[in-house]
Amino acid sequence: MVKRFPLLSWWPALAALVVLLLIVGRSLAWSLQLNDGQLVYALDDAYIHMSIAKNMAQHGVWGVTQYAYTSASSSPLWTGLLALIYFLIEPLEEIPLLLNLLFAVGVIFAGERFLRRRQVPALYRFILLIAVVALTPLETLILAGMEHILQILLVILFVDEAADFFARPVQPRLTSSASLRLLVLGALLVATRYEGLFLVALFCLLFALRLRLIDALLLGIVSAAPMVIYGLIALANGWEFLPTSLLLKTSVSQQLAGASLGELRVYFIDQPLGVLADHVMTLPLVASFFLFLFVYEKRRSPWDGGLALLVAFMGAVYLNVRFVSWPFAGPLGRYEAYLIALGLLALPASVGAFLPRRVTLFSLPAYLITFIMLLFVLRDVYVRYRTLIFVTPAVTATENIYWQQMQMARFLDAYYPGAVVAANDIGAINYFADLRLVDLYGLGTIEIARAKQSNTYSTETLRQVTTEQGAQIAVIYEPWYEPYGGVPPEWMLVGRWALPPEKNVVLGYHEVSFYAIDPLYADPLREHLREFADQLPESVQIALRE
Repeated sequence: MVKRFPLLSWWPALAALVVLLLIVGRSLAWSLQLNDGQLVYALDDAYIHMSIAKNMAQHGVWGVTQYAYTSASSSPLWTGLLALIYFLIEPLEEIPLLLNLLFAVGVIFAGERFLRRRQVPALYRFILLIAVVALTPLETLILAGMEHILQILLVILFVDEAADFFARPVQPRLTSSASLRLLVLGALLVATRYEGLFLVALFCLLFALRLRLIDALLLGIVSAAPMVIYGLIALANGWEFLPTSLLLKTSVSQQLAGASLGELRVYFIDQPLGVLADHVMTLPLVASFFLFLFVYEKRRSPWDGGLALLVAFMGAVYLNVRFVSWPFAGPLGRYEAYLIALGLLALPASVGAFLPRRVTLFSLPAYLITFIMLLFVLRDVYVRYRTLIFVTPAVTATENIYWQQMQMARFLDAYYPGAVVAANDIGAINYFADLRLVDLYGLGTIEIARAKQSNTYSTETLRQVTTEQGAQIAVIYEPWYEPYGGVPPEWMLVGRWALPPEKNVVLGYHEVSFYAIDPLYADPLREHLREFADQLPESVQIALRE
């Protein structure tokens, strides 16, 4: 029957797809119900990409606003793809959701192909694909509305191709047409998220160990090209080489400049080990090490594709912990999502040829080992879901964004169109309102980002930048500025919107404050807040200062 109906041989992927659609459909329906029927993404960052894409499509400006270039996106491919679709159709809010659904289907079938090529039995494939759906979790990433599912898809495709290329006894050069797809995948992976360089660099190292130096060099150059081109464009526009979303999180050069051997040991060994002591990827990292020893013992070949998978996974976990997850662990676990998916696929695939084809009494231990390997994310899943039985954190996150950022956008669009506004959450307010932005966090205002990089960010910085750009009001999280001296004392606090703090999943702070930067703007701002109060959701509490 399988031969007459080849599609049935893909039943693990089809079953996982059904599970995914059921989970996403339920979560999306619940989110729409909570948010008055409006589609809302679980992160304000999603609207940063959407804002840049909309302004690029409509005004030819790669910027959070239509008035100036901003290098605030660390995913040029995702933002560029949105811009292209917005240009061909129109800026529809549903586009990121539909793209993520499409890419999630791709993740499932790419995972199925990845496992099939490594002789993993169908039952194992079914278990592992369900684990990818539930434990990454794809539902959360779909509702986040960002590039992470595209990243996972490209990671699977790239690692699949690179491990196969590495293991060939007689390998063609990367310049051959059959291997050009590896170069394309490397470039797309880095253009989606710069962490893709970790996997590219690891496989470049593996190729170099096989004395394929030209291939290693070519893969590295082609893969890094999108990042270099994007950085040169940013420099030409007066920004820094790295996007501000990375610039504000990256201080490697500052920490390593003139570092002693002891300080280097702390940076590269002690700190990562400290993080791994309580990190979701610790158990798979340990498991991959022992699997490495197992596979090497069984195959006794240093050029085995299974070994390459394990080396790539272990290296990617370390580099991600060192440069991404610490100390900037993202909300909803999105920074580790590609590692979870990669671990769920790569670890079993590395020993796929040794897995039993049927469940018997003698093969039961192997299946138990597989289940134990899947347990590495259960602690993380418990943390995510322990307080929410019927509503997942991603759904609650969409409600957070609706309560705060969406209402801020509606308010500013109604009363301050075209005005200069200072803020620290810049996604939704710029997608739904036409503003001239002063980003006090630094993503959309390079002067702020540079002040933070040079450790000169202070109350005076806020005063100087907002005065120079003529900002009228500020919509901010007050605690964010206390470590730097607080907001300028002449700014007048007019009102606050407060949300239930116990329901905050992704917001930078549960309370947003409205300031008049010049006292002349205080009375109009107070009146606008009073008029808008009736339009706020019931859960939002408003407090005005007379």
